[in-house]
Amino acid sequence: MKLAQFAKERPSQFLKLFLLAGILLNLVQAAFTDILFDEAYYWYFAKDLDWGYFDHPPMMALFIKISGWLLPDELGVRFFAPFLYAGTLWLIWKMINHPQKASYVWLFCTLALATPLFTAYGFFLLPDTPLLFFSAWFLYLFQQFKTRKTFVLSLLMAIAMAAIMYSKYHGILLIGAVILANLSVLKSSKFWLAGILAILLYVPHLHWLYETDFVTLEYHLTQRAKTEFKIGRIFEYLGGQLIVLGLVFVVYYWAWIKSVKQTWFLKTCFWIVTLYLGFFFLNSFNRNAQAQWTIVAIIPLIILCFHFLVNHKNWQPWFYRLATINIFIILYARLALVFPALLPINYEAHGNKEWIAALKEQTEGIPVVFENSYRDASIYQFYTGIPTFSWDNLYYRKSQFDIDSSEYALQHRKVAFVSPWLRENVQFSYQTDYKNRTFNGTIIPDFRSARKLICKMTQDSLTPRLKAKQEFYLINPYAEDYLVRDLQFEGYYTKKNNRVVNKFSIKIDQLAKNPSLKLNAGDSLRLSFSLDALPTSEKATHFRIAIREFGLKSGFQGIPIPLKK
Repeated sequence: MKLAQFAKERPSQFLKLFLLAGILLNLVQAAFTDILFDEAYYWYFAKDLDWGYFDHPPMMALFIKISGWLLPDELGVRFFAPFLYAGTLWLIWKMINHPQKASYVWLFCTLALATPLFTAYGFFLLPDTPLLFFSAWFLYLFQQFKTRKTFVLSLLMAIAMAAIMYSKYHGILLIGAVILANLSVLKSSKFWLAGILAILLYVPHLHWLYETDFVTLEYHLTQRAKTEFKIGRIFEYLGGQLIVLGLVFVVYYWAWIKSVKQTWFLKTCFWIVTLYLGFFFLNSFNRNAQAQWTIVAIIPLIILCFHFLVNHKNWQPWFYRLATINIFIILYARLALVFPALLPINYEAHGNKEWIAALKEQTEGIPVVFENSYRDASIYQFYTGIPTFSWDNLYYRKSQFDIDSSEYALQHRKVAFVSPWLRENVQFSYQTDYKNRTFNGTIIPDFRSARKLICKMTQDSLTPRLKAKQEFYLINPYAEDYLVRDLQFEGYYTKKNNRVVNKFSIKIDQLAKNPSLKLNAGDSLRLSFSLDALPTSEKATHFRIAIREFGLKSGFQGIPIPLKK
């Protein structure tokens, strides 16, 4: 019996076999595909479970942690991905209520197989993996809630909404779109109950944000923003949305456009897609909007496209032709992930084991400090188990390494320092296949970092005046003393997103009278200096103090304050 015929005659059995086969194939793919940099970073999160992390809420770290208890290596990171993906597809199928649905399970499976980026979450464990599952679950529950407003559904929706927000912050767009498309639901006390319970479930993460000075939100809302508008970013965003869907994008987007006058649920799907695409289109005006940020829109798009193709059968031949090409491209790409020789370019997951082995041999297994690379620090630690640290400076960005305790574990230990910018005292080097970069390294016999010292200005804002006296508190959270003369202070004028405009050296006034001035462990000093430079650009909006170590670029010790013009 042909598969298409079997799918038509026994749709339920076919779908179950399809999902089961998908789970098995994705488990194999997950086991034999080398770890991605981001996955290794999230594995690093999972080593120390918390209610939040610098880049994301903690849901993916929880799944990775449990996976690691069950299995080792790559599968110990990705084990739940195939099951979450299968669950997402099953929930999407359950939400489709077309009267001819049973006769078109083959079409549904083709839609699932032919959507490039969506299929990748069947074997990669990234923040979007649980986000997709919990988004589909919430939509399914809301669909039921519209006809049966029960306490049980309220409770389950509360869990689903909290889980969405524990997966990724922009899950709020899905919840918001559903409410905006169904404003009458605000008259339901049980929906309000679901919302209140969801907020209560989310309180631990909100408390974590408060305790960390909202570091994650500040990073996403401010530091990731670009201050200048560039038309190229808009075209990158639009091109990324085409890649998300592949060759079938025409069918998907036409189905979306034509669905505006359908049932309440299809209208809801329409508005979810509209809000996601519109929000990140506007977002691309001042930042790089990554293609996967709209991945949740795939769920309503599949539902809309299914309805459209069943109702407009003349579109089906074209869809199947384009989908077949998509599927072959996807299959080739999946094989190429396992067999790098099939790719004409160096993909990020390929060749890492080789440079990691070379670095481990050259450094004889001592801890490694990577300059400005939380990605390399994470993946090196994943494959070797050796402690690492990402030495992030003001010309880069903060990461989880800046807010956790990984730095403390390396204090006063012999470490290898690695950087592509290191030019002096180079003792070893290695090259990576990905981006074909050369990294140089040196051995630091007694690593002593001051990255967690805090420089806090005494005033809330700064009016730049040459030679004006300024004061700041130097706060020491370490359990050891520091001589102030050993610290090289610099003043930085920056844009709102922390991009450096210009800098100058700071001379501490107190050192002239007391060269042996000491900052005691757990204590603070009030220090002063003269403002020896002014901003070189009107784009400068903030000032901060920073500290250089080992002759390298300064870190994030200073708390920025706004400039007064």
